[in-house]
This record gives sequence, C-alpha cells and structure tokens, in this order.
Amino acid sequence: MDINMIKNKISETYFPGLNSDFVMREFSLLTKENDVGCIAVGFEAMVSSDLINRNILSPLMLLGADVEKKDLCQKVYRSLLTHVNVIMTDDFKVAVEMVNVGSCALFIDGIDFIFIADVKNFPMRSLQNPITENVIRGPQQGFTESIRSNTAILRKVLRDENLIIENVTMGKRGKANAALCYLNNITNDKLVKRLRNRLKEIEFDYIFDSGELEQYIESNTFSVFPQIMSTERPDMVAASLADGKLAVFLDGSPFALVLPITLTDLTHTVEDRYLRMPYANLMVVIRLIALLSSTLLSGMYIAIMAYHREGIPTELLFDIIKSRELVPFSIVTEILLLEIFFELIREASFRMPTVMGGTLGIVGGLVIGQAAVSANLFSPLPIIIVAFGGISAFVIPNYYLSYGVRIIKFVMIILGGIMGYMGIAVGLVITGLVFSSQDILGVPLVAPISPEGIRPVKRMFFVEPVYKREKRSEIFNPKILRKQPHISRKWILRERGDR
Repeated sequence: MDINMIKNKISETYFPGLNSDFVMREFSLLTKENDVGCIAVGFEAMVSSDLINRNILSPLMLLGADVEKKDLCQKVYRSLLTHVNVIMTDDFKVAVEMVNVGSCALFIDGIDFIFIADVKNFPMRSLQNPITENVIRGPQQGFTESIRSNTAILRKVLRDENLIIENVTMGKRGKANAALCYLNNITNDKLVKRLRNRLKEIEFDYIFDSGELEQYIESNTFSVFPQIMSTERPDMVAASLADGKLAVFLDGSPFALVLPITLTDLTHTVEDRYLRMPYANLMVVIRLIALLSSTLLSGMYIAIMAYHREGIPTELLFDIIKSRELVPFSIVTEILLLEIFFELIREASFRMPTVMGGTLGIVGGLVIGQAAVSANLFSPLPIIIVAFGGISAFVIPNYYLSYGVRIIKFVMIILGGIMGYMGIAVGLVITGLVFSSQDILGVPLVAPISPEGIRPVKRMFFVEPVYKREKRSEIFNPKILRKQPHISRKWILRERGDR
C-alpha cells in the first residue's frame, strides 16, 4: 500500500485534526536500500504508550538497518516487532475495528499487510468484592468491566485446560466483543452451537451492557421469570461451567451471563456448596417460605377478609374489623396503596446515594407508616403483611426472580379481590403453566421438576452433602455425567479397615 493513500484513508476515517485523543505517529524504517515510511495509529487513552515505544517504535527505528526491502514484511513480523500479541491483516476495516477497541495499527509503505498489536491500557477499577452479591463464605472477588481480566479470573478459579473461551464480535457500528465460555469435555455440543448461533445472528448498532445482550438471546421476551442468570461472582460462573452450562462475558460489563438455567438455580446460591448440609438446608427452607409469602401473603389476606372470614378466629376477626372502622378505603385499595408505597420506598432507596438510603428507609417505613395509621388512612395489620411480604422478596437469592414475584403478587391481589380463594388458585395454575412453558436453549426452566423424575426434585429442595453430589444434571445432557466416584472420601475405607 502507498503511504500517501494510507494517510488519506486514515484522515477520512478518524479526522486527526478533530479527534484530540487520536494519535498518528509517522516515522521511517531504515533498510539497506532506502528509508521506508511508516505510520502507527491508536487512541491515546486506550493504548499503552510504554509498550508502543518499547516494542514497536524502538525496534523499527533502531534495528531495521540490515533488512532488505524484499524481506521486509516477514522480517518486521518475525524479528522487529517484539510485542507478544501481533496479527497481520490486509483488510483496512479489520484494522479500524481493532484500533477502536484499543489496539495499535502499523502501516508500512509498499507492504499490503497491516500489523496490529494488542497494547490495550484501559482505565479500569481494581478487583474488589462483588457489589450486588454479598459473600459470607466463598471467594471475596468479583468481575470487572475488562473482558480479559474476567476471563483470566475465570481461568484462575477453574484451572482446567478444557476451558474454551471463544471470541464473538457483534454489532454493525460499535463492535461489541463477547466471550463464549464452556468446558469442551463436559458441555453438550448442541448447547454450544445454539448459543454461538444466537450470538452471531443478532444485529444492532451499539450495545453497552450484558443486560441488553440478555434480552437479545433470551427465548421469551414477555416472561416475568428470568431465563438467564447474571452474576459478578467468578465462583458461581465456574461452578455453572463445571455442571455443563455456558457463560457469556461482554466487554464493558462486570456481569457474566450463565445459561441455560433451571428452577434450582433461581432458588439456590453458590454458597450452598460451601455451607455444611444442615445450614444450607435451613437457608433453602427459609428461601422457599420467603418465595411463597412474598407472592401470596397480600392476596391471601384480601381473599380471607373479603370472602372467607369464617377461617379467622372470632376474637381476631373482631379486632381486625375494629381497626378498620375509620379506614376510608376498601381492603383491595388499602393493600394496593400500601404495596405501591412500599415499592416507591424500595426504588427510591436504590436510586438514592448510599449514605442517604438508610435514612430514607427509616423515614418512609417508620415515620410515614406510623403517621398513616394515626391518621386512620391504613389499619396496622395490612402494614405488617405488606412489610413482611416486601422483606421476604429480599430473601429471594435471584434479584430478577424477585421482580417477577412482585409482578405476580399484584396479579394475586387483584384475583384474590375478585374471586377469593378461587382467584388465588386460578392465578397459581396460570403461573405454573406459564413457568412450565419457558425454556432456554431447549432446556425447560422447570427442570428438575420435569422431566427428570423424583431424585432431581429431591436435590432441588434438599442440599446433599458435598461427597454425595456425584452426578451432573441429566437435563443438560453433559458429555461426562459423573462428577466424582461413589465413595469420594477414601479415608473412610481405610479407617474401617483399621477397626
């Protein structure tokens, strides 16, 4: 390529006079015959100037004197460029895409190939604890916005040479870099192929977070239930890959997407693996109680008070009726207003600065709540019920499942106010049908309830000791089903033999 033509194409693409952070360095490479013009380009804040000076500019300017021009291309690639990650391409568009994500492109007069060096030096935050997923027992480390840092952390945790990390480039204008991760000797090839095709067959101009990518690859957009699990915990991603699932990283997002998932993934946490069996099972029971109470408690209260008062002890019923004598709203309206008020406090606490979040909860929950009861706008019992159901929603381990539960809760309130117990039953049936119809990559969301049978259902509600978790779930059809031998604690056999 002619050096003047290269300069014109670079000027038409990047507008060096306008782009203050775009750097175009022109220099000469000495050969035995004559000087050869070169241009190195990149964005100042995205590349490492030290790497460019030491591994690209210095070798080419100082060590090229003994090179013959006919051997220049291979000599530059094999001897002069001392950077570890250098590729060659003859496509100017590819070079532009690589420069946009932090690489340095080198153009040499008379050579048809472009040399691209990966010299990224993005400003990024240091590794720290997961922000949205508190860790009690487990690795105290979370992902960052750098895709390469995230894949390095994953390799450090998993330590398996069978871990495959495929790069996938998406988007028309702003090229988005994603990484598809799976264990080649465990994950089913059909799942890998389906997800790879979904990633390659989506079209958009720009994408900025894994939350957008999740919506592009999920099966049912209108479902209130999450179909993909997002996490910033490396140990959760590693455990999911070890079970035969897949993970996707998006450059610029600290969250990894894990799929396919099942109901077990939504009701359990990775910490259940680390806790002893009695402690883990206690937490599972508490989560199931929280799931039921946050979904049904308000609707059941309305159904009982509106249609089935005979189920309440007489003295308690009289107390409830007495507390509602001066309340101007119907039972349904009262509960709906309280639920909306609770959602407003919850959302405001998320949006407020951290320092003010606790103050907002105290003012909203105690001061305003007590004032509303004193003013006879609400009775005390509905406030207790709404508060208990709201707190229960925070116990649900999957944040996005709690969103779905909150939507279903409002549906149950309306159905309970219209038809009582019958409305609640209809709502549960519809919820079950919708939930059972969901799948991701062909894996049912309700697994292991269906179609695996009784034993996987037992695993869903009962955390087994770590030495009894011998097999992976068959629903993912992994290449290797067994995770460990039937007797993994070999010392038991030795101690039994000593007796």
